[in-house]
Amino acid sequence: MAQIAKRRRIDDCTEEGLFGPNGLMFGKISTNEGIKAQGEFDNCQLINGRLFTDEFVAKGHYVEGLLLNGCRLHYAGPIYETGNFYNNRLSEGIRISANEVYMGKFDEKHELSKGVLIDKDISSGIFINNKLKEGVKIINGITYRGNWSLNGEFLNGTKLYENGKIEQGKFEAGELVEGITIMENGEIFKYDVNEDNESPKRGFPF
Repeated sequence: MAQIAKRRRIDDCTEEGLFGPNGLMFGKISTNEGIKAQGEFDNCQLINGRLFTDEFVAKGHYVEGLLLNGCRLHYAGPIYETGNFYNNRLSEGIRISANEVYMGKFDEKHELSKGVLIDKDISSGIFINNKLKEGVKIINGITYRGNWSLNGEFLNGTKLYENGKIEQGKFEAGELVEGITIMENGEIFKYDVNEDNESPKRGFPF
């Protein structure tokens, strides 16, 4: 049967709230290290509520003291995370920092995996090493759809300009070297490489 206890101190831990046979059920815990927890407890472990540390504040559901789902604000940055967590790291959800917003999945290294990244540009697709590998990216009003190198260079796919011009094929240094260009007036030009494979021919009507 539960009983009300005003305060209980065990070693370096202070507990306050409603107690039951397994210890604190509802209330708050604080330690000498500055960690504070408030909410619902099971065997003195937080299972639903808020956790305060010197590095972050979190709110949600916990398993064995680790955040399972909810939200967390890191003071450094600051960085806000909300969604599902694994091993106390965001595995799927939304991460917001001063310079970017990412919505999607993270890999086991906590790097971007599959989702949408909004920074100075907008990227959507599959990421490797936090870089877009395959998908769509909007840069200065130009929409790129295709494949990217690990250093961020557009390799092949489709490039759509704001005026309606379309380029499709293989790219080098951002320029079409092999493929077709559809002008805004509907004209189609084909681009190909020379026999020495060193420089592209000028586009010619297709």
